[in-house]
Amino acid sequence: WEEWELFGCWRIEQPPALSEIPVAQLALYRAAGVEPYTVSAVAGRGLRCSRRGGLAAGTTLWDEPPYAALLAVRLWKSHCQHCFSELTSSQVVATREDWRECLRCHQVAYCSEACQAADPHHRDECDWLRRSRSNDAELTQARILGARIARRWKPSKELPRDDGFGCLYTNHSRLSAVVRRDIVAQLAAVRELAPAAELDASSLLNLFGRQFANACSMPMPMWTHGAVHRDDICSISQSSGSGIWLLMSLCNHSCEPNCWPHVNKGGRLSLRTLRPISFGEAITISYVIQPMPYFARRQHLQSVYHFSCNCGRCQREEAVFLTPNGQTVSCAGVEHAWELVQAGE
Repeated sequence: WEEWELFGCWRIEQPPALSEIPVAQLALYRAAGVEPYTVSAVAGRGLRCSRRGGLAAGTTLWDEPPYAALLAVRLWKSHCQHCFSELTSSQVVATREDWRECLRCHQVAYCSEACQAADPHHRDECDWLRRSRSNDAELTQARILGARIARRWKPSKELPRDDGFGCLYTNHSRLSAVVRRDIVAQLAAVRELAPAAELDASSLLNLFGRQFANACSMPMPMWTHGAVHRDDICSISQSSGSGIWLLMSLCNHSCEPNCWPHVNKGGRLSLRTLRPISFGEAITISYVIQPMPYFARRQHLQSVYHFSCNCGRCQREEAVFLTPNGQTVSCAGVEHAWELVQAGE
């Protein structure tokens, strides 16, 4: 088919204006001692410290519930689908009734009857999971998270002023034609998961564009920790799920972040400062795993988020891997070591 017919008049998305941020969200930023600002016409928006005395290390800026969140598929039998708590060993080996596995789809579990009754999503997803034959966990994750967003966002209708998801940046115009067609191919599945959302190809692309650009991975498993320490940051090598948190969506990336997200029970996200932050300094988090070497970070950020990082850490490491004439030196040993880390060896 012709791309023009499917996607309409295609244009490069501009970063949303500061005036589009909901009033309630702005109030929460002010209470935390931060403010949104325009970084540049290309980079769009960001957050910076607005407190004259700065922010002390260990300060919790906010604690927010997810707009939508979902456990990684591999954890559906070992963690509660509603509160995300890890099931105890006694619950895992207990009978099916004590374990509270869904007796229809047999794919998710709960830590208690109360959590099973409180889950607002599984009723819409259970029948689809029973019929689904997909072995692609990543695709299943994207479909279900997208459907959970669609149930709240209602993209085919005029958005209310206080719905922050519609104000998020979308990168769908930067996706390749192949990726866009792959997204549209998921339309039937997402419609089945969220029948009341009235999705079409255009609204699905807008939804997934915002999802891809703003979804945050949940470190594994940070809600079992009492606090976040720098050692925890360096030891995280897996994600336990993903979600959208509206307040954190304006935080820009640095490979030397001054803040770190902490996912608590129920998917609530606390953003804490790692070091003192001065007045006017940008609030940053890391979009990548901290031990990831320079070449891997650069490739990941460019392929997923469509930008190249130029933070102090990247500049220092780039100097190691580049020759005076700008050519990249051989780093096969580093690449092999990173492959072993990813493989758990």
